[in-house]
Amino acid sequence: MPTINSKSILIEVIVSNLEEAILAQEYGADRLELIHDFAYGGLSPALALTRAVCEAVTIPVQVMVRPHGQNFVYDLAMRQIIKAEIDFILQHTAATGVVFGALN
Repeated sequence: MPTINSKSILIEVIVSNLEEAILAQEYGADRLELIHDFAYGGLSPALALTRAVCEAVTIPVQVMVRPHGQNFVYDLAMRQIIKAEIDFILQHTAATGVVFGALN
């Protein structure tokens, strides 16, 4: 049976608060995905939380950008909001990227 080189596996942990982020890093996570409201499949977290998590950990933080939990179809107005949110996150936090999904 082949062995798995642990260095070839990236462990990303979904977190929704500062305590989870710190614990995930302490237990070996390589990267975090920061979200709000896991029950909706993940929504955009608050900017203050994003900043706090990015300042508290040394591993990369990817931030969910999803302004509502209804679906993954966005009209023009919502797409403009999403773009503004992405721009703001990348300009005002130490996040290393965003997580985003859309249909149509």
